[in-house]
Amino acid sequence: MGLNLKKYYAGATAKFADFSGTGAQTLANTTKLPDNAIVNEVSIYCQQAVTSSGALVLKVTGGGVDLTGTIAKADLTDEAVVTNMGAAPVGGAKTTSAADIGLHVSHAVSDPGGAGTAQDMLQIRVGYFLGTAE
Repeated sequence: MGLNLKKYYAGATAKFADFSGTGAQTLANTTKLPDNAIVNEVSIYCQQAVTSSGALVLKVTGGGVDLTGTIAKADLTDEAVVTNMGAAPVGGAKTTSAADIGLHVSHAVSDPGGAGTAQDMLQIRVGYFLGTAE
């Protein structure tokens, strides 16, 4: 038996209007990552520049672990695509539980487009392999 080498993708949408201050953010539209997944790809599409009250940094989380290093507000500009695994090992980050994709933010995020606009969100895509034998 070998490892399952099929690549899977999960996604989440983070609407700025839904953010609740600082710390861990529960996303309204997200996917649960399985336990024992080996994440080797995280990309974020930023439809509109992120604004915040301070030197915002955020991390993508999921499966009980941080999936990225810190991502600075300066990287989250209009129409930006950010790919970031931060200090994750070459093999990727390995999840420790079945848990939703989320965000952790250091400062309150403003809703740049105003509540209800289509541009006020981040689209997050996570690529992973399963770490169990078939």
